[in-house]
Amino acid sequence: EFDEPRQSRAELLAAWTEAWRIVDDALDTVAAGGDHALGRTITIRNQELSVIEALLRSVAHVATHAGQIVLLARHWAGSGWRTLSIARGDSAAYAANPTRERGPDGAPD
Repeated sequence: EFDEPRQSRAELLAAWTEAWRIVDDALDTVAAGGDHALGRTITIRNQELSVIEALLRSVAHVATHAGQIVLLARHWAGSGWRTLSIARGDSAAYAANPTRERGPDGAPD
């Protein structure tokens, strides 16, 4: 992931868009298949997984890359970095007044 880029920005964005299209298509297939689709077995890199396991694997994979992006952004920002969440040492104050928490309907809890 940290090799020198071999693609232009446009090529990278095109690949990004295509990859997310594939994910969206797969999710549409699962949604159309109903409850039965979640129990199906699929193969990813010669490993058999249930659809649920594959979805969890995908979420973990994307989260890892998001963490890599944040790490690099923090490095490049240097002293100008602003935390994306609760700042170190501010957990107690935030817990007393949680302003970012939302319920399933989007309203504050």
